Amino acid sequence: MKLKRTVLILLLIALMPAVFYTAYEFSSLSETEQLMKNIYEQQMNNVLFSINQSAWEITSRWVGRFRRYLSTQEIVKQDSVVQIINSEQGIQCIFLTDSAFSDITFHISNDTAGRVNIDSKSVGSKLKNNRAEIDRMIYRKRVGYDKPVSMVLNSGRSQVLAILYAYDSGDKQTGIIGLCINSKQFIDILPITLDAMPQEEVEVGIFDNVSGKVIDRTGDITLENAAATKEVWLFPNYRLAVKVSGVDLNQQVKKRFQSRLRWTIFLNSLLIITIIILFRNIRIQMKLTRIKSDFVSNVSHELRTPLALIRMYAETLLMGRVRTDGKKNEYYTVITKESERLSHLVNTILDFSKMESGKKKYNYTRLDLNQVTREVMEMYSFHLNQKKFIHQVKIYDEELMIKGDRQSISEAVINLLDNAMKYSDKDKDITIETGTDEQFHWVSVTDKGQGIPGNDLTRIFDKFYRVSTALVHDTKGSGLGLALVDYIMKAHDGRISVKSKPGKGSTFRLNFPKYNEEINEG
Repeated sequence: MKLKRTVLILLLIALMPAVFYTAYEFSSLSETEQLMKNIYEQQMNNVLFSINQSAWEITSRWVGRFRRYLSTQEIVKQDSVVQIINSEQGIQCIFLTDSAFSDITFHISNDTAGRVNIDSKSVGSKLKNNRAEIDRMIYRKRVGYDKPVSMVLNSGRSQVLAILYAYDSGDKQTGIIGLCINSKQFIDILPITLDAMPQEEVEVGIFDNVSGKVIDRTGDITLENAAATKEVWLFPNYRLAVKVSGVDLNQQVKKRFQSRLRWTIFLNSLLIITIIILFRNIRIQMKLTRIKSDFVSNVSHELRTPLALIRMYAETLLMGRVRTDGKKNEYYTVITKESERLSHLVNTILDFSKMESGKKKYNYTRLDLNQVTREVMEMYSFHLNQKKFIHQVKIYDEELMIKGDRQSISEAVINLLDNAMKYSDKDKDITIETGTDEQFHWVSVTDKGQGIPGNDLTRIFDKFYRVSTALVHDTKGSGLGLALVDYIMKAHDGRISVKSKPGKGSTFRLNFPKYNEEINEG
């Protein structure tokens, strides 16, 4: 519970800032992208405004010429007006009328005569239909604001539009100048304006407002990838489009968003991984603390038992309560055996410490594995008999010569015997056997105890590790025995193998390289 509570607190401390940071990042990201999009669209709208302004200035320049001509000529001469028309690309005709539309005078260039499908009646009808707008235009002109009115004179492939301007016709009367413009021809003039734009920065296009067909453009701009679009003021049937060269705003916003999102996910993932590693380290440290605590407790118990026996038998002898020599010898034997057991436990701890630090030194000599096994059994048989174990010793008929440290090998076999005794429940039967195969001479210890689950077999040689079974919890031990055996076998270039089935028992086998006189002596 303490571990879970600690981990929960760490998660809250670590993840809360991450949650707030992520939320802030997404919030600021959306606001930033929207602001960037608004600024970008505003810049593009400014470009469209300037293009529309250029188109307006072109028509204003044309009208200015006619106004100046009308202000200096008492009689409007057809040839002079046609000359002006011919000098300006896009103008097909000019018509003049008064504010009541009572008299409409047309001036048509010779090049477009016969191709301009308009007449006084149709124009007069159009003017009357737009009476309200024209009156507002006349009013604006009187107060000093010159804004034209646009209207379609006819439709078709060669659409003709009229751009109407007010002018002073004399005697405080206001007249109307109508510029008959072929919209396609007028649009052809605008590329001159487009070409003046910085094409390495901005792409501009003009499109048919209904069909979306390209009229003219710079770059590969379309209505779909444009950053902003706007109708041409003078010609509502055409649409302007603009974008920065090579840039699709939506793609740029999406790319930037994805980049920031990846970084946010990366940082959060890094934080989560750090928390997981921290959690695992805390759990491992707490587990090691518990294991070390259990180790101290178990070792204390292991030391206390032989010490208690030695003290008890020694005090009995000192008080003179043992009368017969036979009984005295029995007590001396117990004291000796328990002392050896105590020395074995202390040596195990000291040897493990030396082995782990690489300070353990081995005295390698030529040994008979059969003889080492017999010596161990002579020393350990007392403990087996005391614990009421049935034990069999099967010694191989021939010598099993190896090169090793006698004390360390004896220590390894004793550890296996000690484990076999500890983890045998009701069936107290142990078999010690020596033998040989093609590669190794070996000694094995077989018990009929609780056995080891398969998922624990790879970990039983780790220091302090003990299999989690009810019998293990009831059995005291240091958790170093098998780790010590593993160290000893590696130092002898051998290996330890184990076969075990839960409830059936275990067989541990120590495999030593065979002694080769030519190689070992050389």
